[in-house]
Amino acid sequence: MAANSTFYFKSILFISISLFTFNNINLNAAFLNKDDVSENKLDLIPPPPQKNSFDMKRDISAYQQGLKIRNTKRGIQAELDADLSMNAVLKDFSPAFGAELSSKTTPKLHALLENLYADHDVFVVVLKKHYNRKRPFVVYGQATCNQKDEKVLKNTGSFPSGHTVIATTVGLILAEINPKKSSEIMNRAYEYGQSRVICGYHWQSDVDVGRTIGAALFAVLHSKPAFNEQLDIVKQGLQK
Repeated sequence: MAANSTFYFKSILFISISLFTFNNINLNAAFLNKDDVSENKLDLIPPPPQKNSFDMKRDISAYQQGLKIRNTKRGIQAELDADLSMNAVLKDFSPAFGAELSSKTTPKLHALLENLYADHDVFVVVLKKHYNRKRPFVVYGQATCNQKDEKVLKNTGSFPSGHTVIATTVGLILAEINPKKSSEIMNRAYEYGQSRVICGYHWQSDVDVGRTIGAALFAVLHSKPAFNEQLDIVKQGLQK
């Protein structure tokens, strides 16, 4: 477990020190700005696990376990979790939140969360391109839960999991709005990440780092007045 702990400690250390940097990046984020982008510190985050390492063996084991449950109720949910459109995400979080969430019923929340997509790219895209890690279904030649996504995904990096970043950040925002339901909400966010492993889209370490990045993104967003103002408006509407 020591190697595993060191891996994730370094990941958290890297994100705590600064946001990821991007030489010549075209930053088109909703709340973040160029001042948030520091010099290149990719060397501060450990690369994906190497062949025959403890973490790679853990990744392989998680992939194999995911294969075993694809034809179960949990596997069906994992396939549905691949839909990252905001209305689909809000619908999935609604039972945990305890109220119907959608563009129609909670338009201000929907608008706030839509902005996450551009901001999450600042954290994710460069790492995907830098490491260009092959996804499990590519490595093993095994179909995923939803084969129509494979043509695009096979040409994009596996590390880290962007779905997990979004789900974690959305979960943290919803838990702040409705703290009484925080356990249910964050459990749902956790399931989103595991769905990526079950379907073979991502390795477990991709998902674990995605959760760390999602938490870091949430913290950085809270340093932005525009985000806090928009979140306060959402809270006022949902907490009545």
